[in-house]
Amino acid sequence: MHTTNNAVFTSSGTFTAPAGTLSATVFKFVVTGGGGGGSSSAGNAAGGAGGTAIYYASGLTAGTGYAVTVGTGGAGGATGSNGGDSSVVIGGTTVTGHGGSGAGAGATSGGAGGTATNGTINLSGGGGGSGSGVFQGGSSFWGGGASYGNASTCPGTGGSGNSGSNGAPGIVTVEWIL
Repeated sequence: MHTTNNAVFTSSGTFTAPAGTLSATVFKFVVTGGGGGGSSSAGNAAGGAGGTAIYYASGLTAGTGYAVTVGTGGAGGATGSNGGDSSVVIGGTTVTGHGGSGAGAGATSGGAGGTATNGTINLSGGGGGSGSGVFQGGSSFWGGGASYGNASTCPGTGGSGNSGSNGAPGIVTVEWIL
């Protein structure tokens, strides 16, 4: 009987391939960057969401560690800061979900969504709302961004405009069947 397993990283660390891993075991890595912070200054634009890379890997060796980095959410404020990049390094390949852009001071267009590189599938994060009555932070692979005056709760989503909330931190998940 086979069992589905998973590991979730909400902070940086090391994923160690478990005992019983075979060369044919397939691992699914989902790597999402942090969301950009929203702006609280004139214009009130929202932050963009982090990009997501989905990567399928086999040939991992049981007991071997693979570096995982989880990007921080961008700080909200007069000028929202960019979200941090999340990544995992597997056999010399760095799979990255880039952080979303923070909303600029006085900007009337939201921060751009982050991109992704080296995934089997690369998805861009959603852009932040314009601030012209649309203060919604950008949506990530995991869900919708922060709404007016609220914090981002789904991983990698952008901070809202007007209140200038922080973007949500990124995440890295791993799934496999043994």
